[in-house]
Amino acid sequence: MKEHNWRTLIGALRHGKCVLMLGPEIPAKARPEDPNAVPDESKTLTDGLRAELAGELENESQRVRGHTLAAIAQQYEDLPQFGASVLRATAEGFYRSGVNSPSSVHKKLAALPFPLRWVSA
Repeated sequence: MKEHNWRTLIGALRHGKCVLMLGPEIPAKARPEDPNAVPDESKTLTDGLRAELAGELENESQRVRGHTLAAIAQQYEDLPQFGASVLRATAEGFYRSGVNSPSSVHKKLAALPFPLRWVSA
């Protein structure tokens, strides 16, 4: 990025003229099952949900066909024993479970001077 672009961005940040948007690829700190283990901050929420869905497919003796969350979620939804409703409930349960907590990236972003706004989709 050019110097004048950085100055413009920094000025906008200082004056509260930026809106912070977070995507699904920000690392989340997974709480390890072993209380003495170091939390892993190299995984994202997307990785966690993908692993949970893949694990449920494997428990149903299904070969996971794909590597992306979208591919695995589609396979999960297409199976008669799961479907769209179970997929939604599983995703909601995953995000509400508290298995993941704010990572160091989240903490650094939270310290930035962004105004807080709730946007509902």
